[in-house]
Amino acid sequence: MSGLCLTAGSLLAAIPLSTFSLATIDNVDGSRQEVLWRIEGKQLVSGASPSRREDGSQLAVSTQLPRRVPRLLVTHAPGAPKKELCIDGRCRPLENLLPGIEATAVIELAPCP
Repeated sequence: MSGLCLTAGSLLAAIPLSTFSLATIDNVDGSRQEVLWRIEGKQLVSGASPSRREDGSQLAVSTQLPRRVPRLLVTHAPGAPKKELCIDGRCRPLENLLPGIEATAVIELAPCP
């Protein structure tokens, strides 16, 4: 199994997984968009996510074509859209996975070496 490494400054969290979704929650209207990601070697590969979650709630769906990137950079700051990491349908705020994160930080998500 692959792993996802999250870093912000000197903080690091390694999560054993091969697929996950990254949710973005709009601060104004509360709308939610999730994008599925999978780890392939040293790359993150995106794809569209299902339009409904297991709990029946509606999602906005990314319809962009799959793309490959070596890492994702996410802004963590007051006023920035909230991000959640979802694994097997269970979502947690990204900042909760990095205890002690500064109020303003850049979170990097990348395949673990």
